[in-house]
Amino acid sequence: MSEITTISFLLIHGFTGAHFEMKPLAEFLEKQGYAVENITLSGHETTIKELNKNNWTDWINYAQTKLNSLKEKYERLTSIILMTALS
Repeated sequence: MSEITTISFLLIHGFTGAHFEMKPLAEFLEKQGYAVENITLSGHETTIKELNKNNWTDWINYAQTKLNSLKEKYERLTSIILMTALS
């Protein structure tokens, strides 16, 4: 396995965000030969009602599951999280 394919990225969008916000970065990294997992947190990309059925622990657990899956397949893993400010 070449060095570049041993590296993977887990992309996580921000609160009330969506995976498409991370899509340009995902596409760039994939073109460089990296493995990329661009996830959608539970309740996101749905309705407010569905979003409200989830909380931060659901999102952490889902991200951790994806992280663990990638750790089994790749030697190196980087997480990139898009944080948004609420005011």
